Amino acid sequence: MYGKYLLGGAGLAAVIGWGVWWASHPHASGPGAQALQDQIRAALGPAGPAAVVTPVFDHYVLTLDPARVLPEATGDEPAPFTMSPYELDLRPRASGLWEVAGAPQDLQVQIVMPTADAEGVTVTDYTLQGVVLTGTYDPTIAFMRDWQTSMDRLQMRQTQPIPTPGETPQEMTLEVVFNGYRAATEVQEGATGLNLTGQSHVAQITETVAIPSLPGGAPTELTLSLEEGSGQTEIAGLRWRDTLPVLAKMQTVWAEGKNLQDEQQALAQLMLPTLPLLDQAAARFDFEKLNVKTTDFAGQAALGSLEIDIAPEARKLREALALDGITVAEGVVPAWASALVPQQARVDLGLEGVDLLAMMKLALEDMAAGGTGTVPDAQMAAAMLPGGAMTLRLNPSQMVGAGYTLKAETMAQIDMESSAPKALEATIDLAGTDAILNALQQGPSDVQQAAMGLMAMRGLAQAQDDGTLRWQIALDDEGVPMVNGMSMGALGGMMP
Repeated sequence: MYGKYLLGGAGLAAVIGWGVWWASHPHASGPGAQALQDQIRAALGPAGPAAVVTPVFDHYVLTLDPARVLPEATGDEPAPFTMSPYELDLRPRASGLWEVAGAPQDLQVQIVMPTADAEGVTVTDYTLQGVVLTGTYDPTIAFMRDWQTSMDRLQMRQTQPIPTPGETPQEMTLEVVFNGYRAATEVQEGATGLNLTGQSHVAQITETVAIPSLPGGAPTELTLSLEEGSGQTEIAGLRWRDTLPVLAKMQTVWAEGKNLQDEQQALAQLMLPTLPLLDQAAARFDFEKLNVKTTDFAGQAALGSLEIDIAPEARKLREALALDGITVAEGVVPAWASALVPQQARVDLGLEGVDLLAMMKLALEDMAAGGTGTVPDAQMAAAMLPGGAMTLRLNPSQMVGAGYTLKAETMAQIDMESSAPKALEATIDLAGTDAILNALQQGPSDVQQAAMGLMAMRGLAQAQDDGTLRWQIALDDEGVPMVNGMSMGALGGMMP
């Protein structure tokens, strides 16, 4: 008897507890689903009917099916955009945030666009397998506060016609495959926009480009592959809200089956206020087992990294590539040159003083006024280089071979009107000169002449305490190069 009362009391407590939980937690309902669906459809504009919201207990299921609104293929004309349906679970929270989650799904996407300067269209196909998306959406910033993505496989294939006057159009193909991809991103509000920080990892990447060769000949292929890549990305000051009108217009263009080129004036008018789109961006990608193969070359690197830094308003751009454990296949280089193949290499390039934002603004202003975006060269050059010069930098870089180490750091300021350097500073260090000379002297006669040139340059070098040779190069007041304080103009006058 007491057992029955105990079980009955426990059951009643469970029901009451469930009721308290239900009352204190947001839950899905028919009216709530309709209100959410109306809100999403309003945000999507003409593409709104692609969104369908269904209540399921404590959450909503959002189904995005672009086929409900996008134009279909007609005759020989393919549809400009197709995408298979995708489902997301949306869970409201009392804080006003939304939990977003998508179970593993496969997706098919195709984009068809006219190709400039060539007949035909560029077709890009995406096949995504095992796509998973989770995160938190914040309506106050109209963006995700955080999200995590993963997919088993992503395959992208693009075909693009290449203009060939008087010949049957040839085709270039690009195929990229990602295996085992996952990423996580966090978002914070900053003074000028959103700040994003993300990490990613991919088990394997393969990229193959097939470029047409001579008419009727086999295409030339370039294949890159790498394993175990990890990346970090930081974006500061993303003007997300400013881009929403642009995205809405593009949704309208796609939904109504219009051509983006036909709508470029309206799009340009909306894009102008978004500049600059961001304050700065930085990315680094580390990888293992890079393989490069073409018709005439095959090589690999055991480790590597790629870095990119962009600061549009500061007019700075930097890109660096580092490789370690470099080897090339037998027969790629002649035997005498094998000792010159670097085992390690780092090239760090910088560009300053080029105002890409001003160039974009000029082109957009022309399109917004009904033009094609073509601006006279003189006007574009003046906008691109407001100071009349640009600065090229080789930040500390090096190559290390079996018996030598070459290091370099340079800065060259180029006057674009005269195409002459206004300023030049360079420091070049070379250790292991004898190893390089020995290799060059084993080569054919023209290569042996290069060895003679290196011996002459050795005479201008300053020997450091460790035996390294150093050349410091600069320009004098008349723009004549000087090496370690010696004018090359004076040296030229001493030559017969």
